[in-house]
Amino acid sequence: KQSARPTQPTGGPQRSSEAVIDRAALGRIVFADVAERQWLEALVHPLVRQRFASELERLADAPAVVARLRKVLGERFPEARIEPKRFSLGFHVGLDVPRQQSDVYEFFKDELTLEARDFRAMLVGGDLSARVHDRADIFVSINTARSDADSEYREFVDNKGLPIEQNTTLRQTTSTLGLRLYLLPRGERVGSYAYIPARFQPYVGAAVGLNRWNLQQTGDFVDFQTLAVFPDYFFAEGTALTTQVLAGTHLGITRWLQLSLEGRYRFGSDDLSDDFVGFDPIDLSGTSGLVALRLVF
Repeated sequence: KQSARPTQPTGGPQRSSEAVIDRAALGRIVFADVAERQWLEALVHPLVRQRFASELERLADAPAVVARLRKVLGERFPEARIEPKRFSLGFHVGLDVPRQQSDVYEFFKDELTLEARDFRAMLVGGDLSARVHDRADIFVSINTARSDADSEYREFVDNKGLPIEQNTTLRQTTSTLGLRLYLLPRGERVGSYAYIPARFQPYVGAAVGLNRWNLQQTGDFVDFQTLAVFPDYFFAEGTALTTQVLAGTHLGITRWLQLSLEGRYRFGSDDLSDDFVGFDPIDLSGTSGLVALRLVF
């Protein structure tokens, strides 16, 4: 095994005036072996401390320079140590695509001029994450999406031959608590005082929470028994349990800023109110894709 240490037990490294240090070889040794790196740090850091201390004294009348030296000398000034960021705050936008596998959606699409794409919606939200392990974060997230579409009956017109029109909106707001597990190391320690975050940080995760939703229709409708046309307003709302699985990655932009790309799939359903009597529970499952800017601190 190669070692960076002297072969003579002299109490410290010795070399003659003709000795030449092979820096590349030394680097390969100390960065491949923690014990060797710690030995080298124990040797070098006291010398660095002494030099910095003398420079601080010499530059006492130059506060800007002293402040910079304090940032560099992490061992003498522990507050300057570079550590992994503990928290991140993200703001995201994306597209929400409901799964639509319940009969109320089929009724809307069969009887009205509504299509699956009409229930897609822009999603906005945010989350706060806390680092609990080198490979794990916990997070809380809030997202909201609202679709809004105009339609008319496919098979019916009013007694003047005009379309029978209505408007349908669906809103879902989810609040979740989740866990992200990172597939690769999120950074690398260099010595005892520096940490270099990885630029690419892929992850998978899961979350559980509540989905506050409402479905409403307003406009003119047809009584299928009498074929009479009447104005009305139909409304249903509820709060349902939701679970989610997710995958994505963080991309480092600066020391304090990340760009995140994430996909989520949520599960859930809930009973409809008497305004939509006779229908099965509404399907609240769906897929969403997010783009986020994250502040790390």
